[in-house]
Amino acid sequence: MLAWQEDLGTMTTTKLGHAVDVRGWPSLSRAARILGVSASTLSRRRDLETESVGLQELRISPTAIIILAREYRRRVLDEVAFDLAEYARACDPSLVDAIQAEIDQAWAKSAPAVDGSPTEFLQTARALLPEKLFRQVEHALLSDVFSRGVVGEVLPSDPDLDQPVSKKRSVTPVSRSRVRRRVRRKAGVRA
Repeated sequence: MLAWQEDLGTMTTTKLGHAVDVRGWPSLSRAARILGVSASTLSRRRDLETESVGLQELRISPTAIIILAREYRRRVLDEVAFDLAEYARACDPSLVDAIQAEIDQAWAKSAPAVDGSPTEFLQTARALLPEKLFRQVEHALLSDVFSRGVVGEVLPSDPDLDQPVSKKRSVTPVSRSRVRRRVRRKAGVRA
């Protein structure tokens, strides 16, 4: 799997038929530090794709690290991506562009879509989720909608709320339930 290219002095691996330079990929223990987890957490994963370097060292691709960062949520993704680029820069400055391109590609692949209004999201969630799970999602979303209203924002998807909620006075439970009913009505959900 690994080949040492005498003329370039680079360490490459043949993965899926094309050569990839793994010098800019962090080792398992370095990847664990970047992610904010222990090395044993990563080594126990059965689904982790690694490349062997030498007899014992395992390297993890930046794509896999970005995906794991989204899963573990121990550190901000920007910091993880920055640490990956800095590691590549420390290993070999010529690898930074390739590593950065791989990070960008992984970022674009795993980024969640954030289109539509809260009512559209609730309609989709209602159609796809079991009732109990939908109620949890609805509660979390409506709590978020309500908290955004308290700090003075007007929801663009709700034309009935034409004035921001004052920061000085608290919103009564009546207005909270009124907002929830309005959002539920638009989503086609029975109260």
